[in-house]
Amino acid sequence: MVAGLLPMVAFPALGLVDNPQRRFHWLEIEQVANWAHENTVEDAVFLFPDSGYNTLPGVFRARAERALYVDWKSRGQANYFPQFAVDWWKRWQDTRGGQWMVQEEDFSRLADLRVDYIVVRAEHALLGRNAEFRNSEYVVYWTR
Repeated sequence: MVAGLLPMVAFPALGLVDNPQRRFHWLEIEQVANWAHENTVEDAVFLFPDSGYNTLPGVFRARAERALYVDWKSRGQANYFPQFAVDWWKRWQDTRGGQWMVQEEDFSRLADLRVDYIVVRAEHALLGRNAEFRNSEYVVYWTR
């Protein structure tokens, strides 16, 4: 019994389990989600191109009730839907594995992929492009 319970205690203590409440600012992602829920159409598609392995895009998806083009956490659905694995991998590669520093010239490609909005961290904000929404952590741009 101890051997079965030991990982439940050891993994979080060693930092081997992602704990978003400890690592991330929830207020800012909830502000983005609230804005999206109130100001975009239900079938709008969002992309967090610079989110990497961060789980907050999933929080956004749940709170905003809006679709994500791709995010790291949704790859788990591949266990249940083999075709999803193919689609997810293609999208993950198309968006440079969550490490994409989007530039102005990328917006037409994103629109072609049917991404309506991109959400970047504030430190990756684009100069000269008007934001649809902004807070201390995130900037949202419309791709059109």
